Amino acid sequence: MDIIFQPPKRKQHISPDVKRQIFERLLLMFDDKKLKRDSIKMVVQVFSVSPKTVNKIWSKAKLFIDTGDMVSFPNNLVKRVGRKHIEVDTEKIKLIPLRHRKNIISLSISLGMPKSVLHRRIKEGALRRHSNAIKPHITGENKLARIRFCLSMLEERNLANNPTISCAFLKMYDRVIRFYMLQESEKYYLLPEENEPYRTCKS
Repeated sequence: MDIIFQPPKRKQHISPDVKRQIFERLLLMFDDKKLKRDSIKMVVQVFSVSPKTVNKIWSKAKLFIDTGDMVSFPNNLVKRVGRKHIEVDTEKIKLIPLRHRKNIISLSISLGMPKSVLHRRIKEGALRRHSNAIKPHITGENKLARIRFCLSMLEERNLANNPTISCAFLKMYDRVIRFYMLQESEKYYLLPEENEPYRTCKS
């Protein structure tokens, strides 16, 4: 036999105004020091609450009546209720290197807090996502150096014999060309007041 799991029901919150309306409806059906038959059932259908809730409201109201006090239903929710707001330490984020701020996972590990918290802070604007493209860093001297290098790779014998023919370059089998492999675009998570990083590359 399969066991069907049923999640626990959330506690129903009823405002003081609704509690007073329930009490007044029960009071109309109160006669000879007791409630009329099916009074609880009728109130349950009208206000869509559980019989246990109606019984608790009536029992609490009877205590006030027996002592001669005014019936009141104060709000039991004090201050803030629900999930507590987790603040992000902005000073700690500033100390985290950018290489550890490329995704939510690495940033959450560095901060020691869940990813869900960071997702909520991004929606609230406490953090922002920035796409950073690399920029070439070539000076005028660099451009001249490149032209000189290209000219030095031309075969001189072809130029001397017939300058009109298309030039041929040296084979360059004995040379090693090194490349710096960098991501053209990176993603970082920054604070709203942080300056966007400026990445350059010179080959």
